Amino acid sequence: MNENPYIPPASPVADPAGGGLQVAEVARAQRLLLISILASLVSNVLFRTGGVAVLLMLPVALAVMGFSIWCVFKLCKALDKNPVAWILAMFIPLVNLICLVVLNQQATRFLKANGVSVGLLGAQV
Repeated sequence: MNENPYIPPASPVADPAGGGLQVAEVARAQRLLLISILASLVSNVLFRTGGVAVLLMLPVALAVMGFSIWCVFKLCKALDKNPVAWILAMFIPLVNLICLVVLNQQATRFLKANGVSVGLLGAQV
């Protein structure tokens, strides 16, 4: 009865290199990035059609931009990339959507290289 019942298990939960943890982190960040792409497209369409008042659309557009920048930061950190250039590109119209799509492609390549199936809204983790 000398064993401590509160000692955590000695078996590794993930691989020692941490690859499984990085794959899960990239998958979560990619899902958020895809949601931000969808939100950007919807807000751009609403803003361009003029159906919604500009004063109401401006806070929504700023919130979507902030969310997209946060998603880019998370995905760049998960992919071990420097997020500064990607975040600066987010302030240029139309270039921001191109950057979001390019980052999504890089995340998809990374996930497929690690044996994860990737669907329309991200990885099936």
